[in-house]
Amino acid sequence: MGAIALKKNSFDIAAAIDVGTNHLKMSIAQMNADGSILILDEVSKPTSIGSDVFTYGRINTQAIKDTVQTIKGFKRLLIEYQVKHYKAIATSAFREAENQEYVLERVRINTDITIEVINSAQERYYMYKALRYEYPNLGLDDADESVLVANIASGGLEFSIYRQGSLTMTEYINIGALRLHESLSDLQNKTIEFSRVMEEFIYSKLSPVKSIISKANIKYFVGLGTELNAIFTLFNNKNNYIRKADVTKLYEKIRLMKSEEISTIYHLSEKQVETLLPSVIILNLFLKMTHIEKIYIPMLELHRGMILDIADWRFDLLRQRNFDEDIISSVWYIGKKYGIDRHHSSNVAKLALLIFDKTAKIHKLNRKYRLYLQIAAILHPIGYYVNFNNYNIIASWLIQKQNIMGFSNKELEIIASIVRYHETEVPQVYHSSYQNLTHEEKVIVSKLSAILKLANSLDSSHEGKIKNIEIIHKKGELYFDLNTNYNTVLEEWMFAQRADFFEEVMGLRPMIKK
Repeated sequence: MGAIALKKNSFDIAAAIDVGTNHLKMSIAQMNADGSILILDEVSKPTSIGSDVFTYGRINTQAIKDTVQTIKGFKRLLIEYQVKHYKAIATSAFREAENQEYVLERVRINTDITIEVINSAQERYYMYKALRYEYPNLGLDDADESVLVANIASGGLEFSIYRQGSLTMTEYINIGALRLHESLSDLQNKTIEFSRVMEEFIYSKLSPVKSIISKANIKYFVGLGTELNAIFTLFNNKNNYIRKADVTKLYEKIRLMKSEEISTIYHLSEKQVETLLPSVIILNLFLKMTHIEKIYIPMLELHRGMILDIADWRFDLLRQRNFDEDIISSVWYIGKKYGIDRHHSSNVAKLALLIFDKTAKIHKLNRKYRLYLQIAAILHPIGYYVNFNNYNIIASWLIQKQNIMGFSNKELEIIASIVRYHETEVPQVYHSSYQNLTHEEKVIVSKLSAILKLANSLDSSHEGKIKNIEIIHKKGELYFDLNTNYNTVLEEWMFAQRADFFEEVMGLRPMIKK
């Protein structure tokens, strides 16, 4: 498709490239300053990357060549549309490919496009962003309802629960549609009840979450992902939902069919047939667990959320800050799992953000790092769940294993390091986790951990004594004027113990104003 005329107003042209499990896709859009987007072009090409990886663990030579050629074509379109901003990401198949590094390098050398391999939490971030922005009436902000959002992808299944307008929990399970097909394919020729065997296998993986979903009193069920979009197209439904009875009927119809028969009747490609049965089984089981009679399918794709995210950061839109609330809600869910003292974590987070905001001219970090600090402050005590000794090191390790929406593995590593150094310990060159950071990342960790040390010390008693802080910069020192009606001898003593590192990093001595 050729270029089309563009509106002459405040806008930029952006592109999103999705190197997926089954398809390579690119979307080019006009981003307007009000946050709206206009899709200018979309292209897609099938790939065998997922089949290769889930079967053999590697991307084969022909698939690598095809990928390079396809990305070359994408690059020509980027030039034609004069794209100024783009994101290029790869998902589950690339995450597990043993040869991902030199495949990505082949693409970079031949196209000058750098592809980021994102984790499942980043995928969820883009999908949920598209869902929140483009379908605001699906109940996510309803104070009286609970909403289940399930994303059935080729590599994994991810589901979240929104309650009273907030994201309360998220879980990820390695039972994607294509992965299931490839993993269980050996059984297909050993039993005529293959569909039942697959259903039993999927049910066993979902059984730990059945009680959670059943107790959530779900009112709305929203389905995301390419696999559910494909199922939706099989029904002649003008509304954006599928009824439970229709899903059950489809399952009973296809479960004993051969692949060729399914392909002929439903006009599906070979790859679509491979993922149809496992996707329908997963959907059917979720519908049974929720007792919901229909599932909404908004037909969203990953690249839509990617474009919206580029717009958010390009124009510094307020809605991004509102979306951050979903991230913090999911962090509180993690904290709850590890039994944190919510009152203490809330106080430390409040104090840390006050210090961050009131010393902005000193540390010169942007609001992205403010979010890092807030997450670190909330999760800093999760190590107590395992052991009271060296809990900060344990907490650091646990954070790196979490699935926090929108955060890369590297970002989780930074947050984990902030938490490690929130007590008496300071960064050392021989710490392996610290060695893995770049110079810039080490500076960020040092600045934010220095702030977190002070904030944590000001709630040493866990009693929330400090209501507010005023900070006065005078003659090379920072005077902390504490708004409190309580005795703060313990807090002041702990604060003094943590002041040295703050001074070392920031160049100013923090002092409690008497």
